[in-house]
Amino acid sequence: MTTTPSWWDLDSTTVYDVIVVGAGIIGTQTAIELVTERPELRVLLVDRGLRPTGASTRNAGFVCFGSAGELYADMKVMGREGALNIVQQRIEGLHLLLQRTQGYDIGYEENGGHELFLHHHDVLDVLDDLNDAMQRIRPGKTYERRDDLIPTFGFSPLVKSLVTIHGEGTLHSGKLMSALWHMAEDRGVRLRTGCMVESVSVQSNGVTLHCTDSLSHADLQCEHVVLATNAAGVLIDGIDVPLRMIEPARGQVVVTGPRAKQPLQGSYHYDDGFYYFRSLGSRILLGGGRNTDIERERTHSFDTTSEILSVLRDALDQVIAPGENLAIEHSWAGTMGFSDDKQPHVDRLHERLTRAFGCNGMGVALGANIARTTAASILKSA
Repeated sequence: MTTTPSWWDLDSTTVYDVIVVGAGIIGTQTAIELVTERPELRVLLVDRGLRPTGASTRNAGFVCFGSAGELYADMKVMGREGALNIVQQRIEGLHLLLQRTQGYDIGYEENGGHELFLHHHDVLDVLDDLNDAMQRIRPGKTYERRDDLIPTFGFSPLVKSLVTIHGEGTLHSGKLMSALWHMAEDRGVRLRTGCMVESVSVQSNGVTLHCTDSLSHADLQCEHVVLATNAAGVLIDGIDVPLRMIEPARGQVVVTGPRAKQPLQGSYHYDDGFYYFRSLGSRILLGGGRNTDIERERTHSFDTTSEILSVLRDALDQVIAPGENLAIEHSWAGTMGFSDDKQPHVDRLHERLTRAFGCNGMGVALGANIARTTAASILKSA
């Protein structure tokens, strides 16, 4: 069904200076940055769901910047400077996010992160070198071997070593997005949920977004568009620029029933980060396992699968909480976007079109920095 806009709609609800597609961590903060710098801008933030449906409210709520194992692996691929640069971006992004949300309850706790090793890993022999390298980014010791904590946390004997990551923490992902949406609307950003952008047409005098909602088709007009999503299924007309590949990755997550005793505090992961878990009060939140079926998990689907849920069940019983036989009371899936070089990207596809992505599973840490870079790029040319 097509509904013709009313006279009042023509210039009050369909025409904007900037439209940001994707109301998640990057998109919402981009809108906040724009109106903070230029309060007179008419900025619209749209999302296809009633809430962000990619990873922004479907992640584990880790406030993390990178484990010793990840830094060690990245140094082999990116070189020392490249690996340290991405860690610095994450830490700066986290500082900006926490500063921005001061005064809001986002459930933030800085209880440290922990990396578990089920076998000996070469990184355990170079922790001092990694700490020395990290000194330029954050003072003090970042990575500390604490095998003595293994029985304290209740892990099985399969866990051979443990490294604590100082400065990491956790938050409540739902409260975080509620705070950011509240902040955006307080600053004058218009927010529209349930708005599916079918295509974007770029012209010399502006951009048209062809959208649908539950009732009708509608066209929105603006001077500039920001694509702050994985942009799957969005057709872009009027430009001849190849889009950088975004590799989808599904993350499946479960939450257990309450434990009689909860020894966990902070965030945890193992197997190169493919398994990650934390406490939720007396419960355990556990996600990951996609490395057991990596091809099938390269998907935008939000379905959980019996195969991955079984893998997570085994992780609970064999590694994290042996002998407790905890019930799994809730499960869900989210989708992440990975760039081919593991770097965040703000790509100016056209003078009127910008694409921001590349969190690579680190949206909480990188989102604020990506948003600031995106807004600055738009405002510089406005």
